[in-house]
Amino acid sequence: NRRPTAQWELLRTFAKEGGVLTWESPAACRQNQKRRERLTRDLRAFFRIEGEPIALTDDGRGWRTVFRIDPES
Repeated sequence: NRRPTAQWELLRTFAKEGGVLTWESPAACRQNQKRRERLTRDLRAFFRIEGEPIALTDDGRGWRTVFRIDPES
C-alpha cells in the first residue's frame, strides 16, 4: 500500500532523535518496545548482523542505535 511500516517509522524516529530514543523523546510510547524488537529482527536478517543493532542506553532508560543514522534532508 506504499505506506511506511511501524518499524520504518521507528527507524525514522531514531534518525530524527540522533540515534537515541528515551521516554523524554516526543515519539516515546509503549508500542515502541514491540516495534523495536521487530526492527532489530529485520535489521539483523537484512544486514546479517550478529549482535544487537539497537541496544539499551547506558542508564537503561532508552535505546540507542549502534550504527550511525542520519535523518533525511
